[in-house]
Amino acid sequence: MKKVASVAFYCLELFNFVTLIYSCRNVNRLQMLIHDRIKLIMKSQNASASEFADAIDVKRSNLSHVLSGRNKPSLDFLAKIINHYPNVNAAWLVTGTTAEGTFKGPEETPSEKHPAPKIDPANENGVQKSLVKVIAFYSDGTYETLAPSEK
Repeated sequence: MKKVASVAFYCLELFNFVTLIYSCRNVNRLQMLIHDRIKLIMKSQNASASEFADAIDVKRSNLSHVLSGRNKPSLDFLAKIINHYPNVNAAWLVTGTTAEGTFKGPEETPSEKHPAPKIDPANENGVQKSLVKVIAFYSDGTYETLAPSEK
């Protein structure tokens, strides 16, 4: 049951990432304001305004004012979003663009953060499965279909 739960978690994270990428491709990034990016994060997490405010530990009225554009988010407000959602790029949240290569923190391998689930290539009937293709989505909105090479 633990294997199924971890596979389901990774599938949900992949779905949220694909939804976020698709949403970004359909919105003019130059015209997207900070409150639009916060709304996009909320949408990718399937969180209502009250759930999001509770999750990042801010008052619901503060979130409402930011989302309506009445107030701009404070540094503390943005830090709470970044701390609660570590997959959100801080540069993107603040500016709407990513600054690739300008700063690199300590190197961390993906397996340290989220170990990959162990998947048995045989199904419950004992039939061997083989990988057909993998689709990689990139931060610039492009994607690439990768297929295993024939041996």
